[in-house]
Amino acid sequence: MTHPIRALLTLGFSTLSLLTACGSSEAGPPSPYASADGFCEKWAEAACNKTVIENCGAASADACVTSQATFCTSLIQADHYARKYAPDCVKAVKAAYLDAKLTRDEYEVVRRLGGVCAKVLSGAGGQGASCSSALDCDTLGGLTCVTPPGKSGSCQKPEIVSGGNVCGGDAQVCADGLYCNGANCIANASEGAACGADVPCADGLGCEGDDTAATCQRLGAVSDECATGSDCASTICAVAPSATTGICVDTVVLSQTEPACTALR
Repeated sequence: MTHPIRALLTLGFSTLSLLTACGSSEAGPPSPYASADGFCEKWAEAACNKTVIENCGAASADACVTSQATFCTSLIQADHYARKYAPDCVKAVKAAYLDAKLTRDEYEVVRRLGGVCAKVLSGAGGQGASCSSALDCDTLGGLTCVTPPGKSGSCQKPEIVSGGNVCGGDAQVCADGLYCNGANCIANASEGAACGADVPCADGLGCEGDDTAATCQRLGAVSDECATGSDCASTICAVAPSATTGICVDTVVLSQTEPACTALR
């Protein structure tokens, strides 16, 4: 007769061996999002669909992917790469390039790392840490760099303050369209009003002039002449490769003469 303790030990070792074997077989390959390079490869594959390749005149799908991965790498600071929202970003890139046309919001995503793609960058700064930009803070933890008037920036979970209310606390941020004048949240400066680093202009306006006499002026509408995106309300200035000026647009249609295609072929 088998001793009961010996039987239990044998069963225990058998179970452990089975679990170990199962764990090894289920480990699988590492995630493609584990590194910034892997993320950029997935980004490029999402961008380089058949229509994009044809419209931009890429030599091949591989050429497009290689070029776009390099562009993605130029946007990503590897030390700040955070993988949590990387798959969501790649989905947004794929959707943006699907019809080879980029709306203003889509352009922000694929050319300036806007929208959900902004979440693939994060910093190390915890609550209260000093900062000069959001990338100094743990953005995945809900922190951003808040710089109240007359104070240094610190990593905080923003406390949104509505118009007319008191502001200036370490975590207080005025709602969209408002700024803190040192005491209260008030509306951004209107057309013709003085502006500067601490006094932003209302939507559709840009701060123009020297540091001592800058005023809010209306930004270019669609089809108005521009030199850079900052001249346009849409933030997109379409400039031909051989030109120095172009026109403001709100949708970019990919073609062999579109500058955005340089990184897609």
